[in-house]
Amino acid sequence: MKKTTFIAKILLFILTLSAFLGSAIFAWVSFVDKSQPIMLYSGRLNAEAKLFILQNPNFDGKDVNNEYTEITNAYQISHVQPGQIYSFKLEVKNTGTIPAHLKVFLEIDDTNNEGLLDVIHIAFNEPNCMNQKLESMYLFEKQPIPKLETYVFYFNIVIKEFLGNVYSGQSVVIKNLIITLDQIQAYNRGIYE
Repeated sequence: MKKTTFIAKILLFILTLSAFLGSAIFAWVSFVDKSQPIMLYSGRLNAEAKLFILQNPNFDGKDVNNEYTEITNAYQISHVQPGQIYSFKLEVKNTGTIPAHLKVFLEIDDTNNEGLLDVIHIAFNEPNCMNQKLESMYLFEKQPIPKLETYVFYFNIVIKEFLGNVYSGQSVVIKNLIITLDQIQAYNRGIYE
């Protein structure tokens, strides 16, 4: 009987210990206070872009009135001659909620005459200096634009030279100017806010 009593006491002790631990855990859980959820929202990147051409009857890249006309549809430059300069202005406004880096990619139609592309150059001085043959390329990358600010970019299409009638009736098509905004990393935020 002593063995049965001993086993009963051990079982009773285990049940009592289990009940005590269960109530202690329940008490601890019931007194834990929950915090409100922590939500992280990414900043919104958004841009408005407008392209303009300089009203310049001499095609010398200069106009004393500095009058630009917005291009809203496909724009055709015809009857080009050596030495002509077509001046453009691109305005990009960061309408998002955070500062961003601006990238501009110039896309040329693949069906263009390669020889004609060799004699047409793109040139500009800001944000970096470029004067090279017209081709699909990034014009620039990582140009910072604070939120709600506008960046203005000026560039020229320059007709360098023609070789007789070789390019007669040929055309060059600039398909797109692709505007991209990328978030600026956190360590740069203080500069642009």
